[in-house]
Amino acid sequence: MARADSGSALCGTCGGIIGVRSASYCSNACRQRAYRDRQKTSWTGESAIGGMSTQLSSFLGRAEELVELRRLLRTARLLTLTGPPGVGKTRLAVELAKQEERSRRCDVTLVDLAAADGDLSAMAVPDDDRERLLVVDNCEHLLDTCIPVLATLLLRHPKLRILATSRELLRVPGEVVHAMTGLTLPATDRITDHLRADAVRLFVDRARAVVPGLRLTEDNARVIGAICTELAGLPLAIELAARLAQTFPLTEVRDNLDEHLCALTGGWRTAHPRHQSWHQAMTWSYELLTPAQRSMFRRISVLPGGVLAEVAAAVATDGTETTSVVLDQLMALEAKSLITAHRSGRLRMPAPIRHYAHERLTEASEQKQTYDRLADWLTGLAEPLGRACATPPAVLHRLAAERPTIEHVLTRLHDDDRQLLLAGTVFLVDLLERRPSHRTRAMLRSALDNTRVDSPYREIALRGATVLAAWFCDLTEMRRLAAQWTASDLLGRLLLGLASTRRVVLSPTTGAVDADAVTTAGWLDGVPWHERSWEELALAAELADRLLPVLRAGGPSARLRGTIRAAAVIALSGGEHELADRHCTDMLRSDGDLPDDDFAHAVTCLGLSAAGIGRLGRAIQLLSYAEAAGSPLLDRPWWRDRVEAVRMAAVGVLPRETLVSAAAAGRALDRAQALAFALEHRQQGPTETARDDVLSQRERDVVALLAEGFTNRQIAARMHLSVRTVETHVRNIRTELGLRSRAHVAAWSARHGSGDATTRVMRLAH
Repeated sequence: MARADSGSALCGTCGGIIGVRSASYCSNACRQRAYRDRQKTSWTGESAIGGMSTQLSSFLGRAEELVELRRLLRTARLLTLTGPPGVGKTRLAVELAKQEERSRRCDVTLVDLAAADGDLSAMAVPDDDRERLLVVDNCEHLLDTCIPVLATLLLRHPKLRILATSRELLRVPGEVVHAMTGLTLPATDRITDHLRADAVRLFVDRARAVVPGLRLTEDNARVIGAICTELAGLPLAIELAARLAQTFPLTEVRDNLDEHLCALTGGWRTAHPRHQSWHQAMTWSYELLTPAQRSMFRRISVLPGGVLAEVAAAVATDGTETTSVVLDQLMALEAKSLITAHRSGRLRMPAPIRHYAHERLTEASEQKQTYDRLADWLTGLAEPLGRACATPPAVLHRLAAERPTIEHVLTRLHDDDRQLLLAGTVFLVDLLERRPSHRTRAMLRSALDNTRVDSPYREIALRGATVLAAWFCDLTEMRRLAAQWTASDLLGRLLLGLASTRRVVLSPTTGAVDADAVTTAGWLDGVPWHERSWEELALAAELADRLLPVLRAGGPSARLRGTIRAAAVIALSGGEHELADRHCTDMLRSDGDLPDDDFAHAVTCLGLSAAGIGRLGRAIQLLSYAEAAGSPLLDRPWWRDRVEAVRMAAVGVLPRETLVSAAAAGRALDRAQALAFALEHRQQGPTETARDDVLSQRERDVVALLAEGFTNRQIAARMHLSVRTVETHVRNIRTELGLRSRAHVAAWSARHGSGDATTRVMRLAH
């Protein structure tokens, strides 16, 4: 054997003397030979983890994770990759080990404990001073036996680093954990986001293996994105689902993914059996659970909206287990990566895992019992909505968080009165979030059709169905449902619900109308409502007429004040100024101790209605008081615009001295004086001008033709005027009368002129 002197070294391959101590090999040939030897001998456990199939399939995504993991490996002696089944722990570990070996920093050895069958001899490390990386795959299979061995190896070999994969933490001193989640999903529906999403790229790559012509296009991007999202970005599930593209259209794969998940069996034949189907992958984890953990795992599968300890206790136990026991079971499932913490504060089970758990729930014949428990818990949570006149905000917000679970339960309840309360709850959540839908409407219909007519929960479902019928402009259905109402407080809610709908009804003559904001007795506090079509306003007024006598019989109440207030605004919006005047006066008389906001609201409405019936001096005095009192209504555009229109009309009609005097008198009133002045609404003030005297004869002629439904061009032809002149007349008429639209001018003409007023107004409005 050659000997090296103090200035030379030995070749690492042939043992020959190298003249330069810093070199490792005597020639390039020896360097290449050493590289080939490492490739042959380093991967001792490769066949056990399906090395051929793993190497032949491309590795996609997780580029940033690889960079971070290589950084961690430089400082951590034990790095554990954890995550749910099918998340790609093994594949990432192999890729990371390959990069480490290519860097020539260390020798790499792979050991698969799933194939070890209790034999841990493959984990032996030679007693030398070389840098080594030991990759131990599937530690959860032999967790109790492998952990002492790993701890011993780390103590005996200072230059040894261990990369472990496990579905739960090893909990060894010095362990650094990297928790893996699904691949990145598209952030939006744009195809550029789909092209950047690792989950979509993986699906397309694997689907192209069975459908060579498949490409990501504008047409299929959303479908593929939806599939990957439903599979929570889990690589194994995505790869198995991609192979379905050979048999089914992508839209069918997406629409029937729940059924396909149970039959995802297209894994590589050379892979470990647990990677050949989704069912086998999940069964591997399921069988490692204790009986109590299995029971919890199965039963919380009915919670698509996420898991809280109190809900888990309600559905998974008979009430005898303590909270600590439930928490321990949930923590165990989280430790085994079967449920994960979410930023919402809930524990969530990825959809593919939840489908497997639900399959196990069915096999155990626990479906009916579990869903009954969940329905009971949700019903108890929603009970206050059925009892209270006002919707308790805290309860409603709590139920909004459970909306996915409520909708899921509704698909399982048949001929069950709890459907009514839960479907009504979904409607109230819709109203809270401003997004009523046809889906919610279908839920309410189903609940009403399949339950008892004498159910105590029926009223809440009727309310939702009726308001949604109004929202979608199905007034025939709305009338049919409204006829079934019996509780006066719910009729009040219906009236307010009609006013709260956000669907804007456009006038054929003026286009979109402005929005009003009404705060009404705490029922729909702060909910904006829109000016309605004449037919809808008439229906709202009809409902108010039915409701008010019932509420008046019960004496003064917030419910009565709120309903009168809503009826007054509806009358004001429809140009029924005298009716609005009566409603406002009734509200002032109904309770001698009105809250300040209600009092200011009534006075403001009275001021506008006074202007509408030609009493501009009175209107200015009332509105000046409301402004000085700080009426919150005057901060809202709908009210502010109408008050400004009244002032402009008054400037053109009243003498300046009269206008200034009326405004000053209004600002000088205190509340008691304002109440006395408001209730003197039938006395004609000496400074006021009759409305019939405001218009010239020609303007009256224009109003008459406008009330008959003629357009500006038709009016110009009949009166032998230019269209521009007619437009000027119409603008002046609206200003002088203090009215907002041509329809309101027609309503004014119907009240002050001759003929069938209703016919004229309806003809113009439609």
